[in-house]
Amino acid sequence: MRHVNHVWFSNLKYINNYSYNSLYILNSVRNLSIDGKNKSSNNKTNIFKKKDTSGALLPAYIPREVEHDWYDWWEGQGYFSPQFKSEKRFSLVLPPPNVTGTLHLGHALTCTIQDVLARWHRMRGEQVLWVPGTDHAGISTQVIVEKKLLKERGLTRHDLGREKFLQEVWKWREDKSRAIKEQLRKLGASLDWSRETFTMDAKQCDAVKEAFMRLFEAGLVYRANSLVNWSCVLQSAISDIEVEHRHFSGSTLCKVPGYDDPVEFGVISDFAYKLCDRGSVWFNFAGFIVLDGEIVVSTTRIETMLGDVAVAVHPSDMRYKHLQGVHLWHPFQHRKIPLIFDEVVDVNFGTGIVELALRSRCYNTVRVDHTTARKLLLFGTGIVGLTVQARCDSTVRSGHTTARKLLLFGTGIVAVALWLRCDSTACSGNTLEGKLLVFRTGAVKITPAHDMIDLEVSKRHGLDSISVITEEGRMESNCGVYSGMKRFEARSKLLEDLHTLKLFRGKRDHSVQVPFCTRSEDVVELLLKPQWFIRCKQMAEEAAAAVQDGQLQLEPAYTEKIWYNWLYNNRDWCVSRQLWWGHRIPMYHCQIEDKSTRPHELWVAALSEDHARKKATLQLHLDDTQTHKLIVVQDEDVLDTWFSSALFPFSALGWPDQARYPLFQDQDYRQFYPLSVLETGHDILFFWVARMVMLGARLTHQIPFQKVLLHGILCDAHGRKMSKSLGNVISPENVITGISLEELQQQSHASVEAGLLSQEECDKAVSGQAKLFPKGIPECGTDALRFTLASHNVKSTSITF
Repeated sequence: MRHVNHVWFSNLKYINNYSYNSLYILNSVRNLSIDGKNKSSNNKTNIFKKKDTSGALLPAYIPREVEHDWYDWWEGQGYFSPQFKSEKRFSLVLPPPNVTGTLHLGHALTCTIQDVLARWHRMRGEQVLWVPGTDHAGISTQVIVEKKLLKERGLTRHDLGREKFLQEVWKWREDKSRAIKEQLRKLGASLDWSRETFTMDAKQCDAVKEAFMRLFEAGLVYRANSLVNWSCVLQSAISDIEVEHRHFSGSTLCKVPGYDDPVEFGVISDFAYKLCDRGSVWFNFAGFIVLDGEIVVSTTRIETMLGDVAVAVHPSDMRYKHLQGVHLWHPFQHRKIPLIFDEVVDVNFGTGIVELALRSRCYNTVRVDHTTARKLLLFGTGIVGLTVQARCDSTVRSGHTTARKLLLFGTGIVAVALWLRCDSTACSGNTLEGKLLVFRTGAVKITPAHDMIDLEVSKRHGLDSISVITEEGRMESNCGVYSGMKRFEARSKLLEDLHTLKLFRGKRDHSVQVPFCTRSEDVVELLLKPQWFIRCKQMAEEAAAAVQDGQLQLEPAYTEKIWYNWLYNNRDWCVSRQLWWGHRIPMYHCQIEDKSTRPHELWVAALSEDHARKKATLQLHLDDTQTHKLIVVQDEDVLDTWFSSALFPFSALGWPDQARYPLFQDQDYRQFYPLSVLETGHDILFFWVARMVMLGARLTHQIPFQKVLLHGILCDAHGRKMSKSLGNVISPENVITGISLEELQQQSHASVEAGLLSQEECDKAVSGQAKLFPKGIPECGTDALRFTLASHNVKSTSITF
């Protein structure tokens, strides 16, 4: 962290909470006409007096002595509310911090940038509205409270039940909201606290219900069985932002929640499906080849093979042309699965013979320029006595190792790329001994219930989807002897059984991206579940056009390309979450007991159960004698947190029905919407900014803000993103008031006691703190912190602090 103490004291001429220039401007405001309705509602004018600065100067600059008392007085004077009768207005909202915990330096950066903008426009005599709020952060907050309950009381949310568990979450929320507010005040943020909001307060709930109902009635909301990111620990669908793709370049053992032993990732396994429609001998244009009647496929998720419904190859792959219409035998499900032909298949995928030890005898070597053609006799491949022509191009020699890329001709396996790696090769005449790695069989297993691409393939070929993994991460009841096993235990058992059946063809290191849930550290599963979706295609096109037409400006400019790329390639938005904390989805399943009524059931979007009942009565054409038979049940799921967040620019100002709220809220929406600017981190450009534009344009018929200013990610002195487990996450108060190393480490240990950090993470954090802050952090004050943050090029992708 850069040394910030005393650095900026000489720069009080800048816009600053405590600078005399700022005080002069703010005091001058009192002589201007002020709209009394916009005064702070708690009316602190007579409670806090202006700080007496007539005494002698302190012998040294002590931040706490200089800075205290000013904020309460400013707030009491109503300086943070819109005050001028100017036609020029400037409005923005603070990106609502999550109530998962307290603020960190990243929040301080956001707050500093926005406060500079707000104070500057006030100094220009404009009406400025800066609205504060907090976000309920559905899945994140629920996970933290669950961990806390388990740690402190040994209880799960299911032990408490939904109502009592939500009471615990509300207690947590109230405590954290209070702490966040105090932090923002200590940072000197000139927010209008009379307009403070929370994404689950009454008016926000009304806005969410209204928005969802309007989208449903416009045909943009639908329910469908679709693959979703599923956390087996949380037992809920999660959004893409809550998925971290970790790269494994080779065999790696990794801890997974619920397993005593680490699980191996970074490997790919090969196994064979036996043909059950043809004999073992077949012919093709290349001549006679003896096979053992099988097709080898490769997978990093062997446990999902229990849900395989087909094996697919490319239509142009000559190796399989003669096998059209054949079936393969599933050795564990005891059923036939078809061999299908689909263009989605990469002919260069897969492996059949892995690290196959062989002896290559080279005859009749002919050199033409740099090309060597050899006739090889391959032994031990299962293709006995096969004569092939190998053309060796781009020979690379490194020490005693020779790597050659071979193209095999005359095998019936046309243009199959191979690598012949000869290690410690003993050359005797024309003989080579080594290992042959044979890749790319071009055959893939199709598991529609657990893979996005496979699901699309299955739809094209009319195949069923068979789910084999439960919400809890165990094997389904349709998995025979594997039923009830944990998924990764089933993986090990399946590998053993494939060996026993002599169907296993090998395992090797493989570069792979594995999705992990950032909230639970569990491996994310793709599960086929009924969920609510929002159609995004048209709204995304409108959002892209807004930038293209100049209605919306993005800063920095390079983000425009990223913006277009995401919007033109986005998918429909899964908005349902299997949680308890959040906005209950305002969808009601309405069913009439009389099955002769057609239709006898439907889903309706409504503001309440009574509202749903009235709508269903009309849509089902029920008379008075049938109404009492109508059963109305609200969906148990809650909405993705990003849905309510996407409404924040206008819901925070009183949308949709301003008549329900105080008069100034009506004026807020009318006078200050659209917002002048939206300032936030570039890492949530898609998850928040794009969705605000899409829903804002659809629901208010206006782009919700004129400009987007994106700041970079705050990193430590080593360029690392701040993380609790690295010990480099610092609270703003620790910089403002100072803190010793011992106190820093005590905070980490307290997080373990609260169930927020694991002991392993705590140990790493404590070690990191000792390296980064061996003498602790000295008292720097708010001015020094904010000026240091503001001194950076905030539009760069990363900001080193």
